[in-house]
Amino acid sequence: EASDGLDEVALSENRQCRGLGEVLSERGFRIVDLLRIHVVGAEMSVLQTVIPRLRSGQIRALAVAIFGFTYQNARRQDSVAIARLLLEAGMTIDYEGLRGRDAMERLAHNV
Repeated sequence: EASDGLDEVALSENRQCRGLGEVLSERGFRIVDLLRIHVVGAEMSVLQTVIPRLRSGQIRALAVAIFGFTYQNARRQDSVAIARLLLEAGMTIDYEGLRGRDAMERLAHNV
């Protein structure tokens, strides 16, 4: 079975992390058509690093994995806070066929 070795590194070393916004800039990504985030419980931390890019339109679309439960040993997501953060950044929220505040209400009831 092929492995990139990242799991071993993550378990064996305590490394300092950089924000996604910083990494995108460093790698020269000025415009991102679609950013998919699936970080199992660390969504708010990651999203907060790209808020300026969301507000400026440099990230045109965003897909965030949202669970209504705690996955393995991950931190529990606050789906409503994630939706609120994205709405305040000027994004449109779509969830289960609903948009905007209706989607946020559905998220609140599914938690």
